[in-house]
Amino acid sequence: MIRSIAIVLCFALLSALATSLAHADDIAKYVTAEEITGVVVEADTGKPIANAVVAIRFERNNTGHSGPHCFRSMAVETDAQGRFRFAPWTQENTQANATYGDVKAYKAGYAVPWHGVEVHQARRSILGIAYSDTIRIPKADVRLEMKPFVGSDEARMQEIERLASNFACRMQAYFDDMVLLTSVRDEIASSPIASQGESGHYSHIRWINEKIKDSAAPRLQNRRADTYEKK
Repeated sequence: MIRSIAIVLCFALLSALATSLAHADDIAKYVTAEEITGVVVEADTGKPIANAVVAIRFERNNTGHSGPHCFRSMAVETDAQGRFRFAPWTQENTQANATYGDVKAYKAGYAVPWHGVEVHQARRSILGIAYSDTIRIPKADVRLEMKPFVGSDEARMQEIERLASNFACRMQAYFDDMVLLTSVRDEIASSPIASQGESGHYSHIRWINEKIKDSAAPRLQNRRADTYEKK
């Protein structure tokens, strides 16, 4: 009887210890990524799309709120062969217990893909217990396909403004995505409805200009001191 009680108590203590360790190690100290490369092509022909903007955003899950929170956003342009590259990086203090990267492409005249390509982290736990203080995103090479945009001017404004909003991480985040915002601004400025907007709201051009202006505010750090990159 005493032996049975001792065994039960032993298992209970081990379970409590495992739960405590899992909780303590759940939030990673670092998130690190290898290089992410790829190509942007026309969906129907496979022809590479030069000078497209490729944007990527990373989310953390444990926000304490109703949804995930973006802690990193970056954007680069494709070369003449439609190729792009995001350099390897490491970021501290993301408060992430898990993450993934959402990758989308943008160019004037092309529809923004509704579903982007996702890059996922490597395994970090066994039986629910984290065994590393780092979330690692392995090297990836992705393919993004785009089709010509078909729709009204207003539908286009909604599409590209949604892209700019979703991919612009700001507070408590690293961001290097100005090439996306300025490219969207250039397209909005050339639109016949640039100066229009919904009742009670900014015009389309003022909306994007305010977003770009906010990005330069002193309260935001465009390149966080706890971020490291390898070119």
